[in-house]
Amino acid sequence: MSYTLTLPYPVSTNVMWRHFRGRPVLSAKGREYKALAAQLALDAGITPIEGDVRLEVVLHAKKTKKPTGKRPRCIDLSNSLKVAEDSLIGIAFSDDAQTRSISMAYGEPVVGGALVITVSALTNAN
Repeated sequence: MSYTLTLPYPVSTNVMWRHFRGRPVLSAKGREYKALAAQLALDAGITPIEGDVRLEVVLHAKKTKKPTGKRPRCIDLSNSLKVAEDSLIGIAFSDDAQTRSISMAYGEPVVGGALVITVSALTNAN
C-alpha cells in the first residue's frame, strides 16, 4: 500500500509548535496546517497504514514572481520532514514512530511551494 499526497508549503516547526507551561502545543498555524493536510488526505481517500512505513519527501520552494537569478529561499529539509510527519499522524499512519525509512530531496520551485510526500507500507521484502 502506498499513498502520495501533495500538501501546501509547510510552516516551519518553529511556527508549528509553541511552548505553554513547559509543554509543546500545536500553534494556531500548526492546527490550521494539520487540518488542511487531514482534509486533503480525506479527499484523496487516504487511510492510516498499519505497521512500518517509508516516507519519500520532496520539498518545492515557493517560485518567485520575477526571475531574480537567485535560488528561492526554502526551509530546511529536516524541518519540513517533522512538519509532514506531525501533520499526517492519525491520517496516513497511526504514529510517526512507524517511520523506518526516509528519502528526502528538494524539487523544482513551484508557485506557492509544495510538500509532496509518499507514504509506503514496508514489508519484510522491502
